[in-house]
Amino acid sequence: MARVPGRLLATLLSNGTVVETFLPDKTTGNANPIRAKDIGTAERDFVWTFGLTPENAARAAAELERNKHVNIACDVDEAVLPKLCGVRAAGV
Repeated sequence: MARVPGRLLATLLSNGTVVETFLPDKTTGNANPIRAKDIGTAERDFVWTFGLTPENAARAAAELERNKHVNIACDVDEAVLPKLCGVRAAGV
């Protein structure tokens, strides 16, 4: 499967929930944010859904806990894209 480059935006809410939004580099359409119940679940999403290495996911989770927000370059599998965005990325 093809990989789609983009940005992962994650925000830690006051109740501990993490809102994760993927914005493809080339797209027309709407982002579809997903929620993780806590930072540990978000860290697993960073690896399995957003394609980060476990080390980078751990760094992102630590930064998320410290700053309440992260913005990370990543790439997702094309098969996961419909779950994260309203339409397919252009040119994929």
